[in-house]
Amino acid sequence: MKEKRSLYQCLEAKVKKDRIRCAKRHPLSKMSGDGTIPVLRLARGEPLELGVCQDCNAYDEMGGPVAPEDRGWVHPPGFKTTKRGPGRPKKMKVI
Repeated sequence: MKEKRSLYQCLEAKVKKDRIRCAKRHPLSKMSGDGTIPVLRLARGEPLELGVCQDCNAYDEMGGPVAPEDRGWVHPPGFKTTKRGPGRPKKMKVI
């Protein structure tokens, strides 16, 4: 099975204020008027494997996949990481 393309890996994904956009101007969302998605999706650690990215000719991969436990910085109460490194807490709290 082919690995899905994610905005976490694309060099064309840009964050501006509270929105994520494509530098090549591909619409990441049909629901927003400007084709952007909220940065909150990134903060929550959502997969960001958007349909528009899967067949994109401009997709420019900058590295391997980001593990789910390494995504985002806002997590629901009780969220537990699967890998623990030095100084990493058992639970992450919503700020």
